[in-house]
Amino acid sequence: EVHGYYLDQGQRVEITPEAGFLAATDDSCGYLSYRTSWHWLSVSATLASGQRVGLNFAMGVNQGFGTENALWVDGKIFEIPPVMFEKVGDDEQNQGSTWRVYSADQSVDLTVKTGWCRQESLNLVLVASHFNQWVSSVYGTMTCEGQTVVLNGEMGLMEKHFAKW
Repeated sequence: EVHGYYLDQGQRVEITPEAGFLAATDDSCGYLSYRTSWHWLSVSATLASGQRVGLNFAMGVNQGFGTENALWVDGKIFEIPPVMFEKVGDDEQNQGSTWRVYSADQSVDLTVKTGWCRQESLNLVLVASHFNQWVSSVYGTMTCEGQTVVLNGEMGLMEKHFAKW
């Protein structure tokens, strides 16, 4: 279960399962190269239709032997083909950006609008990291085994990371 709170413009918002909040954990089984970079998107949500969905999409992690891309719908897991992350614009007014996340077979077609960003840049000569992780709103469709899931602004996390280790 998820419990806690966050502040939205000074207003305390309680995070509870009863309020519809869900969570995800992020573990990778990858062996990453000395210099690597990736994009990642994670969403856990209960849709207006009542469906509980989760998604984990990545580009740049384990690209040599498959992907960790998956979609969960009401507890059933679906394998998702490789996806591309493409920045398509900046929103100067809201200081965010818009990304497109899609698959070559058109089973995934998402628009991601970024918001608040957690970021860090380190250059320690032998080790370096440039990390951005945005709270995002996700829109679009995913189709698996004839079933289409529609996201309409569900919250998620999108990450862009370069690392040298």
